[in-house]
Amino acid sequence: MFIAYNIAFTIFFVLLSPYLLFKVITRMKYREGVGERLGCIARSKIKKLRNRRVWFHAVSVGEASAAYPLYVAFKRKYPDTSVIFST
Repeated sequence: MFIAYNIAFTIFFVLLSPYLLFKVITRMKYREGVGERLGCIARSKIKKLRNRRVWFHAVSVGEASAAYPLYVAFKRKYPDTSVIFST
C-alpha cells in the first residue's frame, strides 16, 4: 500500500507541477513565501531571531487556532522575545 501511495503521489506531483509553476509565476500571492515554504529564511529575519526565541508548531488548522491564544498571552508577558510559528 505504501508503494502504491508513493507512486500515485509522484504521478500526481509530476502532472500538477506545470500548473503550480504557472500559478507561482503569474500570481503574486503564490510567489510570496515560496522560499520559506522550501526552508529558506531571509538573512534579515535570521538577524531578528538572534535574541531569545520560542517556537510554536501546530500540525493542523485546529491546533493553530488553539495555540493562538497561547501565543497572544506569551507575547503580552514577554514582548521582546521572538516567536516562530510553524505549521
